[in-house]
Amino acid sequence: MAVPYLKSTFKVCVDNVLEQEISGRVYNPFVPRMAEFPNIYLLIDRMERIINYLGFPQSAQDYRSFGKSKAIDGQSKGKGDFNKIMDDETFENLIGEKATFIVQVQFRQNATWQGSISWVEQKKEQKFRSALEMIKLMDSALNECTKEE
Repeated sequence: MAVPYLKSTFKVCVDNVLEQEISGRVYNPFVPRMAEFPNIYLLIDRMERIINYLGFPQSAQDYRSFGKSKAIDGQSKGKGDFNKIMDDETFENLIGEKATFIVQVQFRQNATWQGSISWVEQKKEQKFRSALEMIKLMDSALNECTKEE
């Protein structure tokens, strides 16, 4: 039986690791298509844009500027209801060539993310207190994968 996924749940499918740089795909069950990422910076950017689009979890800080107040690119504040596009079973079956992670972003406080990350292949779960800590957890899992190869 598939687990019901929330708006703030992401499936990160790592397809390639080259000189400590990862690339792959990121999915969210409430967004119609996957987002490819060629590096870790763009993975974080893609996830942040999806979170902003869905408006959940809400950010504790707002973007500020000296000009007129308008939404920053990718900052729609997620007004309205969003229906799940991808069923739970399909989401569950997505896998990366090198590794697969389920990231649950629970909070956005102190200008970063807090939540949990699950390494699907090894059935391990860890909490993280920042996006940097999440990246380090992914990196340590991928280092274990490359040692086994």
